[in-house]
Amino acid sequence: MGRRRRFTRQKGAPTNTGGGSRPRELKLNIGGLSSFEYRLKNILEDVEAGGTIFGNICSKANNLGIAEAKKYVEVLADDGDIEREKSGEILELLNTFSTLR
Repeated sequence: MGRRRRFTRQKGAPTNTGGGSRPRELKLNIGGLSSFEYRLKNILEDVEAGGTIFGNICSKANNLGIAEAKKYVEVLADDGDIEREKSGEILELLNTFSTLR
């Protein structure tokens, strides 16, 4: 079903009042979501509060974008919540499972 076309009272001509499409950005690939989650859980299994970090990374990568998830991981590494090696693995994982959508 298409968009409803609105008619102006004066002219009677149809006008499209819809907006345009949003620009594409890097987000998490939905097709590989289960593989991503499995690998991320394996990386975060020794981390304190790993469940919270896991949820935040998944939600940021899926909804806001890969760039926001990378910033979050870098902040965690700077604060000392996760090790630098693990943050590098997570960043590599985010690059692997990212796609334009």
